[in-house]
Amino acid sequence: TAIGKNDTQPEKEKTVETKAPEKSVAGKDTLMQYAGRKDQFNQDIATLAGDINGYLASHADFRGTNNYNQRASSIYQRISATRGRLQNEVGVDASLKGQLFDLLTAEMERVEGLRDGVIDSKSGRGYSAGFQRGTAASYRYDSLDATFKQSMP
Repeated sequence: TAIGKNDTQPEKEKTVETKAPEKSVAGKDTLMQYAGRKDQFNQDIATLAGDINGYLASHADFRGTNNYNQRASSIYQRISATRGRLQNEVGVDASLKGQLFDLLTAEMERVEGLRDGVIDSKSGRGYSAGFQRGTAASYRYDSLDATFKQSMP
């Protein structure tokens, strides 16, 4: 038998793809803005560290230069202000907020180590102690950042 134009065929079952619901995070957009600032600070610190290392390749110490400690202080102040604003945020995921706070703290310690090393060197002391503190903070930042990135939805 042929199917005529008035005959009906059963409709094929339609499959509807559904995405898993995204993990809901309170204040996600706000936290993402802070994460972007954290990443920018990380780049700023890396640039400063690279410039400092470049300077040391041709100079024994930092006497006669104010550029590096001023740049470090400027970055430190920007991170500190951002961390203060983050601390006052309400309505955001507390765990992620805490992780960002710790990341900003590690960045402050990192740039503080760079600044202290430069200042110590300008005063006739070695820069190693400050730079070692900065390096330790850098490793802590990397570890915290890896955990943070896994926590973000």
